[in-house]
Parts: sequence; C-alpha cells; structure tokens
Amino acid sequence: MHDWFSRQMESTRLHLARPDALIQLAVMGLITGLLAGAVIVCFRYLIEAAQNFALRGNGPDAFESLTP
Repeated sequence: MHDWFSRQMESTRLHLARPDALIQLAVMGLITGLLAGAVIVCFRYLIEAAQNFALRGNGPDAFESLTP
C-alpha cells in the first residue's frame, strides 16, 4: 500500500508541475484557504468560549465583572 501511495503522489506531483495544471492548482489554493479560514474561526470561537466561561457567562468583554 505504501508503494502504491508513493507512486500516486509522484504521479500527482508530475501532473501538477506541468503548465496546463493551472485549474487544479487554483482549486487546491481555494481549498487550502478555506481550511485555513475555518481553523482561524474555530480558534477564535474557542478563545471566546474560554473567556465566556472564565467571566461567568457575562460575555467575552465583561472584564469589569472580575474581582480585584
């Protein structure tokens, strides 16, 4: 199976190296950009949820509710 995967990856690499593979490269770039954006959005929601939990449900910007 490793040999098949290696041959498949080499074939794909050679295909994408040709000048007529512009559409495939653009689609790969679009998918990569969407995945990167999804990771950023998930990270932001994770941070806001942690802040909401730490501030006892008063919202992520309610720092004045913290005791000194």
